[in-house]
Amino acid sequence: MLTNRTRPQDISKQMPSQTSEPTIICFQNNPDHGIRTQQVIMDVLMSNTPLDKCDDDQQPVSNYVVAVDFGTTFSSVAFVSYTHEYQRKYIGLNQIELISEYPDWVDTNAQIRDVPTELWYPNPGHQTDGTNSFVTEEEMADQMSDSDSSDDGIAMQSDTDSEAGTYQREAPKGPTSSHATPELFWGYSVAQQLDIAEAFDSSKRVARFKLLLHDGPESEKARALLEETCVMLRKNGLIKDNTDLIAHYLEQLFKHTHSRLVEDGYTEQSKVEFVLCIPAIWKARASRKMQVAMTQAIQRSKFGKLQNESIDNLFIVSEPEAAATAAVQSNKANFRAGETVLILDAGGATVDAATYTVDGTVPLRFRTEVVELGGALCGSTCINEKFEELLVKKLGDEHYLWQDGEDMSRFIDRLVVAFERVDKKKLDEMFPDNIARYHIRVPGLRANKKKNFLVNRLCLRRSEIKELFRDSLEKVAQVMENQIIAARRKEVPCFVTKVVLMGGYGRSRSLAAHLESVLAKDPAYEGIELKRTQLMSAPHHHPENMIADKLMAF
Repeated sequence: MLTNRTRPQDISKQMPSQTSEPTIICFQNNPDHGIRTQQVIMDVLMSNTPLDKCDDDQQPVSNYVVAVDFGTTFSSVAFVSYTHEYQRKYIGLNQIELISEYPDWVDTNAQIRDVPTELWYPNPGHQTDGTNSFVTEEEMADQMSDSDSSDDGIAMQSDTDSEAGTYQREAPKGPTSSHATPELFWGYSVAQQLDIAEAFDSSKRVARFKLLLHDGPESEKARALLEETCVMLRKNGLIKDNTDLIAHYLEQLFKHTHSRLVEDGYTEQSKVEFVLCIPAIWKARASRKMQVAMTQAIQRSKFGKLQNESIDNLFIVSEPEAAATAAVQSNKANFRAGETVLILDAGGATVDAATYTVDGTVPLRFRTEVVELGGALCGSTCINEKFEELLVKKLGDEHYLWQDGEDMSRFIDRLVVAFERVDKKKLDEMFPDNIARYHIRVPGLRANKKKNFLVNRLCLRRSEIKELFRDSLEKVAQVMENQIIAARRKEVPCFVTKVVLMGGYGRSRSLAAHLESVLAKDPAYEGIELKRTQLMSAPHHHPENMIADKLMAF
């Protein structure tokens, strides 16, 4: 845990219960925020907030601390429950659970505990049927000509449709109110829609919308593409503001969480305290927008309580600090008292860095940050962007691939999703082995020796594979080096002895190999050891859940 020099005495005064807006307890750009952020998380469990007393014959109420990891590519939720105040201080990592069983996950035998941060808004001009596919208004009219219709305009099932069991329902019309969410698909359902949607449908998969909260030049291209989608959604009355994307997604995430916790004992009397991690590179304005989106999501999902239209209890901490807390808590990197450690938290979009000195107390703790938090927008989605650019370059003239009204954008979207699911992981594992070439499946592709095309296969050369990874790997290495150099340039120099690689992207073999190579080539980095750590919160021994676990590493 981070050093606990003094326990803040005014935490209760910072609670949002008497304010008109949600209070964010956030310590970015503050020299002592590493200490206090851990203290705030501890205060979630250690606070003296009185619980409602129960009569002897009354069932105790389950209360919850819920940690939300809203990621650029994937999101997850961790929670812990308790019924009596005294239990809070005794809660350990093995009692923390992760939400699973997300809708439309295809492999029912695998317990997946994260969900894609993606949305799909059906075009208001189209209808959705019982299989969640799309039909045009003309097709719907043809189908309805042989069926009876009710007075309210909802088509009744006809005899000819009885086997298929199809029906039509009206799509959202007109602008949505501030308290209404349009019909949409989210998470794993989006990939399903991408596979079955008809070519005429102009609605589009919306991904990486967390980048709307990032103002840096690195995200300018991604935000420009998102803005094009947002313009269409606003025109169709599906959103009013760009941050509605975040609110709509969180609403679905909270609804699913609510349904899971009801099985665990959640009732309307249950109290919920939220913990949210945010990137270190976010500005205060981004945090405020996130706060508003989360407030709307809680209101619409009816999960948790609002007071004066604000979240009753919300604690926000920066991602590298949460990673540092989890790292020192588990101590899988074998920290030694007095050494200086760099925590490199690599995610889908951002890579955050924090450098600490290990205190000599038992158990081990981190002191304040040695240097200012660092980071950049160079996570694993950068590889996806490079792959998309490569596809546009190589397939842009192959117009026969998107026939029957489908456009290139939709076709390439599907290839990028498949790349994210399968090919990127394979390439990452093989990348350090100097593979000569790799085949990407492209349905319908015609053989062309000059273009390096095979039937249904696009052949990537070693140089092209390296180019997909190069920008991201080099930028992450730069984030690491900046921290090491800044620590050495302090008035009292600090010499980093360990770099601890964490986060979803932190499991990348290619990233670890590149960072090790950078450290090995420069004599100035001699003695610095790269550690890859996985937080194993029994019984959930799944590394993809590390980020959610670290949020709850009390």
